[in-house]
Amino acid sequence: IRQCLSNQEPMFHEWFFSTIQFVFAGNDSEGLQYGTIGTGEKYFLRWKEDEADNTRFKLDKYLLKLCAKGRLIELMHDFVLFDAGIKKLPRAHQYFGVKAAQAHVRQNRGGIVWHTQGSGKSIVMVLLANWILENNPHARVAIITDRDELDKQIEGVFRGSGHQISRTTSGRGLIEQLGQPRPRLMCSLVHKFGPKGSKKTDEQFDQFIRELESSPSQTVGEIFVFVDECHRTQSGRLHRAMKAMMPNAVFIGFTGTPLLKDDAKTSLEVFGGYIHTYKFSEGVEDGVVLDLVYEARDIDQRLGSQEKIDKWFEAKTKGLNDWQKDELKKHWGTMQKVLSSKSRMERVVSDILFDFSVRPRLSSQRGNAILVASSIYDAAKYFTLFQKTPLKGKCAVVTSYNPQAGDVSLEETGANTETEKQFIYNTYAELLDDVSPSQGMTRTETYEERVKKLFVKQPANMKLMVVVDKLLTGFDAPPCTYIYIDKSMQDHGLFQAICRTNRLDGEDKPFGYIVDYKDLFKQVEQAIAVYTSELDRSAPGVDPQVLLHDRVQKGRERLEQALEALALLCEPVEPPKGEL
Repeated sequence: IRQCLSNQEPMFHEWFFSTIQFVFAGNDSEGLQYGTIGTGEKYFLRWKEDEADNTRFKLDKYLLKLCAKGRLIELMHDFVLFDAGIKKLPRAHQYFGVKAAQAHVRQNRGGIVWHTQGSGKSIVMVLLANWILENNPHARVAIITDRDELDKQIEGVFRGSGHQISRTTSGRGLIEQLGQPRPRLMCSLVHKFGPKGSKKTDEQFDQFIRELESSPSQTVGEIFVFVDECHRTQSGRLHRAMKAMMPNAVFIGFTGTPLLKDDAKTSLEVFGGYIHTYKFSEGVEDGVVLDLVYEARDIDQRLGSQEKIDKWFEAKTKGLNDWQKDELKKHWGTMQKVLSSKSRMERVVSDILFDFSVRPRLSSQRGNAILVASSIYDAAKYFTLFQKTPLKGKCAVVTSYNPQAGDVSLEETGANTETEKQFIYNTYAELLDDVSPSQGMTRTETYEERVKKLFVKQPANMKLMVVVDKLLTGFDAPPCTYIYIDKSMQDHGLFQAICRTNRLDGEDKPFGYIVDYKDLFKQVEQAIAVYTSELDRSAPGVDPQVLLHDRVQKGRERLEQALEALALLCEPVEPPKGEL
């Protein structure tokens, strides 16, 4: 791989690579890796196919499969894309997922693509949409999501790959566009599919569906509808609205989690069975996503020990001389007494600050974390507390609350009194005081976009984000290494939240870490049990195999492996017999 990269340097043969789509590297023991021009060493991909076939060396086997005449031409024609100017190639599971979906599309059949969180579902959507639009001149593609951040993310991925995509603000707006020959590629929010008004009663919704079914919308062309995160609201009543609006459309659902029984019946009625699956365990094994390490913390016990305070002090004073440490001890001597008298939230803040002092990834310039609060009031409270710590200016709060709107759209505020509501308002008013709104956006939206960009691109300047529901789905942030959970969660929501930490981001991030302040491990186990026992029976053997490891146990295993490797390295060599 390094030889290929050095050959692309300007001083050597850069010109030779100007028309090259694929760069291969491999050997008989490790198999075949591939990239394109400019692909860094850590981004080279491994091909994986027919693992049970051991009749050939891995390199020979994969070369014969990947470089078969028809497949190689197909890969170059249909599977090379540009994402914001960066040339990208598909992973093996993305290629086979698109191929399986193509077979369904040819037969005008829908289905569900289940690719685990963080494995690149957006790339699959782009490749499939591109193939449909190129090979069917009458085709139109509509991408439906159920959250605004997902809608913006999908739009960004398609625009970054060179597609012109039209974003509509209502279901009716989408239907109007589908009634015209242009545009061919559109996206919209599923929440916009329904009767007008914020509160939709069952009777109103049933009446709305009946009206649509009695006079279905007239559309131009063959409509293909991609539904992202299809296990959520799309599997319910809102999906009836979409089906009524577009009765002849082909629906393809994308999800990062398996369907539970509650979701499966409606999902199968709308989409059909599974088109392709790529499980969490496969992603970990292939190095596509990181494994997850779990740690439960009893905050009352953790901050009550003198040992904890001593460790914190040593971390804070690392690099200081003895005189400086003695001076600081005069101020820190009563720390244990102070901590024991703090509120629970203040203890959580202190505990997280301790991690930022001693955990290498968090104390470096490359890693950051998310704190999940149980309500908007708690999120605002946590943010206010962190503003009094060294994280001031490097901490943000992102919720659905908008002080100008005076209402909370997606999350419960948790406020029981006017005083608490006023606290939330005042926190946001102060937060947004120096924010100038960007064109077409509110001050809250401008602040949120700025914060997300810093969190992803400049983790050293945005170390912690406090959230409630927002950004727990569809938010790709490779620097995010820890997620602190102080909210009761379960099933899909819990699994999607903890997967925010499983993105690859260099050798200094071996795992995604989950720190649980709510004793959720039973819920995690229950969610996994539900996934393995209540999956759609039409897909036998499908098992998410979510792997959560105890942090101490995992650390012990890694230490034992390192000691074993060291022992082998230092094993004495007997002197040779006879003369040299």
